[in-house]
Amino acid sequence: MKQGNLQFRIDDLRFDERGLITAVIQNNTTRDVPMVAWMNEEALKLTQETGQAHFWSHSRQELWHKGGTSGNVQHDPQHSRRL
Repeated sequence: MKQGNLQFRIDDLRFDERGLITAVIQNNTTRDVPMVAWMNEEALKLTQETGQAHFWSHSRQELWHKGGTSGNVQHDPQHSRRL
């Protein structure tokens, strides 16, 4: 499958009643899914802008930059795809 940049509009996504959408992190080589998390609109925009994954922490009720503390950053070199 040819890799490319999938363009989509945030307005076309369906967020739940809490303003969240499920984010599935998948390795594009192995197809492994090491992580499933929540994103709100702000987290999705930050991920698109920075190329690094941002999520919504449901337990802490705040944005979470993956690897911001641990250094284990989740890069998004293809800039956010939908499964």
